Amino acid sequence: MIDTEYGEKLNPNNRIVITGAGGLVKFLKNKGFANILAVDIKPLYEWYQTTPGVTNLSLLT
Repeated sequence: MIDTEYGEKLNPNNRIVITGAGGLVKFLKNKGFANILAVDIKPLYEWYQTTPGVTNLSLLT
């Protein structure tokens, strides 16, 4: 379990879905979270950053 700044306990095995927040993805990966899904509407080649070991999806409309 990982403590948040709000006193919550988070299980690093829970799936986390993040939209449009590359820096947050890297932060959570570095904190030990392993089941992260990063989603944006831009194509992957336009993403400013990606993090190895994270599922990256482009959901174009």
